[in-house]
Amino acid sequence: MDTAIDERIDVGVVFTKSKLIPKFFCWRGRAFHIQEVTLTHKVRQGNVPWYFFSVVSRGSLYRLGFDSVSFSWILDRVVPMETT
Repeated sequence: MDTAIDERIDVGVVFTKSKLIPKFFCWRGRAFHIQEVTLTHKVRQGNVPWYFFSVVSRGSLYRLGFDSVSFSWILDRVVPMETT
């Protein structure tokens, strides 16, 4: 079950010629190393282009959102990954 969070976060990124790649994020005083970016997509909310990144860290899937107008980040939601 996923949990909506919608909290501002800080994100460390690498810029390449054509990509923005998140490497870690800080949430509630803790740093989360991103092990894998599983999905990226772009949506428009009004006049604001948002870029969303689904990332794996610490056994959960996190959806990070980047507002390309204000250059701010949110943690949109968290999905615990099942282990067997």
